Amino acid sequence: MIAVLKAMEKMGIEIVDVFAVVEKGEGKYIVEGETGFEVKSLVKVNVVDGKVQIEGSRDED
Repeated sequence: MIAVLKAMEKMGIEIVDVFAVVEKGEGKYIVEGETGFEVKSLVKVNVVDGKVQIEGSRDED
């Protein structure tokens, strides 16, 4: 996602929103730190002991 956002900026595209369907681990914060864009997500998941855990969804906000 970082590479795509940076490429779009280089092309002069105005980015008004950044959205990921699935947010996993610290990925959202890495993208936000590298690009300066706030990333919104639909579902937040993490992997704990080899199992996927759904930690939240956009409907819960």
